[in-house]
Parts: sequence; C-alpha cells; structure tokens
Amino acid sequence: MPRWTAEDIDWDAFDREKLDQDLLKLVKAASLTEYNAAQYTRYLHNIFQDDLEFAETLSEWQLEEEQHGRMLGRYARLADPDFDFDTAFKKFTDGYFKLWCEECAREEFAGSFITEDEFWSKYNGQVPDGKFLLNYRIPDAMLAELIRRPERYSVLLTTNDLGDLISDMIAEEIGGVGVAGGENIGDMVALYEPIHGTADDIAGKGISNPMSMLLSRTMMFHRWGWHEAAQLIIDGLRRTIADRTVTGDLASKMIRPKAKKVLNTKEFTAAVIANMKAIKNPKATATRVRKCRAVHGRCKCRVK
Repeated sequence: MPRWTAEDIDWDAFDREKLDQDLLKLVKAASLTEYNAAQYTRYLHNIFQDDLEFAETLSEWQLEEEQHGRMLGRYARLADPDFDFDTAFKKFTDGYFKLWCEECAREEFAGSFITEDEFWSKYNGQVPDGKFLLNYRIPDAMLAELIRRPERYSVLLTTNDLGDLISDMIAEEIGGVGVAGGENIGDMVALYEPIHGTADDIAGKGISNPMSMLLSRTMMFHRWGWHEAAQLIIDGLRRTIADRTVTGDLASKMIRPKAKKVLNTKEFTAAVIANMKAIKNPKATATRVRKCRAVHGRCKCRVK
C-alpha cells in the first residue's frame, strides 16, 4: 500500500499567485501518465512473470504511481477549476488505445491492410484481394453504421465500456443477447461466457436460451483448433432454429412465420443435440425413419 495519503498534503497551502502556467501543463500530463500505471505494470508482469519478488514490488509501485497521478490531478484542479481529471484521463486512454491499435497493425499485419485514405486514393473504393481495410470511427458514427450497414464490418476494436454497449446493440440485430457468445482473451488465459451475464432473474426457471453459452463454446473450440466440432454445433443450432422450435425469447420475435413450438432450456438443448447427430450421421437417421414408418405406417415420431 502507498506509504502516504491525500491527508498528508497541506492543500490549504496552495498559492495561486505562484502558479506557473507552463509547469501546470506538465503537471496535467504527468497526472494522466502516472495514473495510467496499470498499463505499464501489466506489460512488465508479462515479461517478468516468473519473478514473484519483482512482481510484488511492481504491484506496490503501481499503487504508488496511481496515487501520484490522482494527487497531481487534484493539484491541477486547484490551479484550473475547469480541469476534469476523470474526463481527461478517459480521453488520454482512448487516444492511447488508438495509437496502440495502429502500432499493433503495423507490427502484426504489415502489408495485409490498407488505410481509409489509401482505400479511396489508391484503390478507388475497393479493398484489394488478400487485404483488409483499417479505419477509424467515433462512437456515435459507428453505432449508426452498424445499424445501416453492419455487413461492412467484421472486427471492431474498442474500449471496454463502449464494447459493452456495442456488443449488446449488435446482438439485438440478430435476435438478442441470448444468441451472442462472448470471448475474453488475455495474454495468459481466455474466458468464454454469454455476453448477457448471469440473468439471475430467470435462474432455475428453465426458460433461458442456451444459445449464447453454446456459441461461446464454439469460439473456444475454434481457439483450440477443433473447427469441425465448432461447426457441428453451429449447424445444429441453425437447423433447430430453421425448424422454428425455439426458446421463448426467440419465439416472441418470430412473426412471419411464427414459431412452431416454444421449448424450455433442456428441450431446446436436446433438439440441438438431435440435429447434430442427424447431421453427423445422416444415413443412420434415414434408416431409423424407414424402419419406424414400416412399423407404424404414418410415423408421428420426432425423428425427421
């Protein structure tokens, strides 16, 4: 923990008459840089992850730096009442994020992308084969674009708070948060989960849509290289939805044609599994249908 607190500083001793405006600019910049210590320590933790003693020292240093930044921001606010530290820090990190994206693109995808300027000046509004377009959008313009022309975008890089809003909005365009999987990838581990969270209000009622969880697993399988297994789950989901046998949240959005049958969580999962088996082994399914019809005449079983 830091060895000092804000109360240790004599804030009443601040003298506006002695204020140096040039120095104030440096104080504001330093407050943002030091408060951003978590970015630097995360990088160093990855490099020295096997040095536990250094990692502990690094964590203490991070807390000290963050407190330095916050106190410098408080001083800047005394000197300039219009200075909003939290707003300034958000702008600072957003700009930092943009620079990081540009640096990452240059290092990891050199020769594989074109900029928006090149898109128009060199390629006449056409993306060349084997390349992707790297462009920038402010949040409100991006949200409008995703409603009007979502097919133009395949990958979005944004900050955590904006990403939370955008992911939910995009999910609504395809059926809601119940049908969107989530993949959280870190430097050392990855977490796969539905984007809608725990949905405690319907827990235990058997009415939740398991698609988001299943699709999260397909992302995990793709990450592992189990592409065939992932595609089988997706195909099973597609066939189940095409049969219009869905959970209540999707049934309420099916108008023309309407849902054929509303299923609970277990029933929907069972239907997906049955369709996966039919896709995986269609000959066995066809044989079973013929035998069933031979015994019962006009078969009314659920095997199709």
